Amino acid sequence: MSPRFAKYEQQKACFGDRNSYSKTDPDATFMRMKEDHMKNGQLKPGYNVQMATENQFVLFYSIHQRPTDTRCFIPHMERLAASSLPMPKTVIADAGYGSEENYLYAMGEEKQPRFEFLIPYGNYLKEKTRRYQKDIRHASNWTYEEQDDRFVCPNGRYVRFKKYQTKKTLLAWSKASRSMNVRIVAIARSSSRAPKQKGIARYTGTRYGKS
Repeated sequence: MSPRFAKYEQQKACFGDRNSYSKTDPDATFMRMKEDHMKNGQLKPGYNVQMATENQFVLFYSIHQRPTDTRCFIPHMERLAASSLPMPKTVIADAGYGSEENYLYAMGEEKQPRFEFLIPYGNYLKEKTRRYQKDIRHASNWTYEEQDDRFVCPNGRYVRFKKYQTKKTLLAWSKASRSMNVRIVAIARSSSRAPKQKGIARYTGTRYGKS
């Protein structure tokens, strides 16, 4: 093995499931920090610290190499479960932790909740606005006929189920093989009567299946 190839193998092992690391601190990952007083984005090596609190008291914390809170939720809860502390009955988190993997984890293996949770997804507040609910471009505002498993677009055309499409996320989760994100894709033609809907209108929903 050449010295250069050995160096590449060493760097690859240092990366792990990350896409960056610091040469001065290989355990640190480059993350987007808070903006400074001049509104400049800061990209610096660091760690993501997660804390579990109750009544404003810090009960547990964990340190992660992943930059996003979404990918830290499950490892944080797993470490909490492995500690001597009792698991919470209810978990409350902001939209930064909202993802399908995290929801499935909270729901448990047999759809029995590990704990009650209140974690909104990223577009939750946007979907509650009047402007969004009156926008006919969004398939969530279309009429759904459950018996025939189809949507009715604003032009009265049927948008039927077409195929299943699997999606692999970036979250390295040991239990991800048991639950897969399955998306439904249906295509329907829409006429020019519907504003901003010329051409092909696509509906993408979400279903859950098992591998």
